[in-house]
Amino acid sequence: MKKRDKFLIVLLPALLWSCGNGGEAVEEHKEEAAHHENEIVIDKHHVDELGIKTSKIALSVFREVINVSGEVAPAQGAMKSVVAKSSGIVTFSNNITEGTAVGKGASVCTVNSDGILGGDPNKSAKIAYESAKAEYERIKPLYESKIVTASEYKAAKEAYELAENAYLGGKGCTVAASPLGGVVTQLLVANGSYVDAGTAVAVVSENRRLTLRAYLPKKYYGKLPYIETANFRLPYSDEIYSIEEMRGRKITSDNAATPGGYVDVAFDFDNAGGIVPGTFAEVYLLGAERANALVLPEAAVTEEMGYFYVYVEHEKGCYEKRRVGIGGSDGKSVEIISGLKAGESVVTEGAVLVKIAANSTAVPEGHHHH
Repeated sequence: MKKRDKFLIVLLPALLWSCGNGGEAVEEHKEEAAHHENEIVIDKHHVDELGIKTSKIALSVFREVINVSGEVAPAQGAMKSVVAKSSGIVTFSNNITEGTAVGKGASVCTVNSDGILGGDPNKSAKIAYESAKAEYERIKPLYESKIVTASEYKAAKEAYELAENAYLGGKGCTVAASPLGGVVTQLLVANGSYVDAGTAVAVVSENRRLTLRAYLPKKYYGKLPYIETANFRLPYSDEIYSIEEMRGRKITSDNAATPGGYVDVAFDFDNAGGIVPGTFAEVYLLGAERANALVLPEAAVTEEMGYFYVYVEHEKGCYEKRRVGIGGSDGKSVEIISGLKAGESVVTEGAVLVKIAANSTAVPEGHHHH
């Protein structure tokens, strides 16, 4: 909840009791309220200050929703291993942990073989470095003379920089560098452990394009052809991400159920920022569209003791608390299946403040009327 909302919640009882002139608006409304026990009155001058907004509910289109669990994974082809170039003891670079962002060619760890039998493990790194350097020095003047393409020059330069980074020049020590820019999703060995040359020590995933894998229970298998897109929520955020809004698309759906009785449904999408591969997700699979549905934002519906309520506006500052039945939710909007009809005005922003107003006789701790 925003700081402003918390501040207004503390002030709300005072605002209610100051309705009109010294509370006269509340007194004048008592007789009418006796006929409407679910009626809440807020001084109309304070409605805007509290940020309470209403909208007329109208029939609209709503998709069928199947709520399942899932996982955000790297997109296919966007995950590579970091490999030790020699045998020795692994020392991970400073601050390298799972979830750390790294650039292409950045050092992930060093492998030191001082005191270990078997010759100089840095020899192969030196050979690779000298070969890449020679190729880069050959390509560079050709590129400047426009004899070779920019892509050929770029590839030679990147190969040289990677080889240079891998070769420290100090006997018995090599660098294991990241083959791409992205996020370290796995450390495959412990810091200080011994590895042989060619051992994968970490996994780096490109985080620009990601895959959402949803696990659809096989009882919904018949609905699989109608699932077109999805929304999802991550455990560390209240934000609802939309596959459609992140240039996503459905890419696969396995025909066979997994041993656990689920069918994988996959989507790929652009990372909107802050989404780390390997994170579990709550997924809202969106299927066929239905017309003539009553739909409200999630924030318009409040819950008490397992029942759901909305606040219907009769006039500005006068609201009726009404119990409703809800259908599916796509994380952003919820379908109302009973208790409302098209054309009624409902509080869509600030519903939690109206809910507090309904219980305004209980003054929040630390607040006193004078």
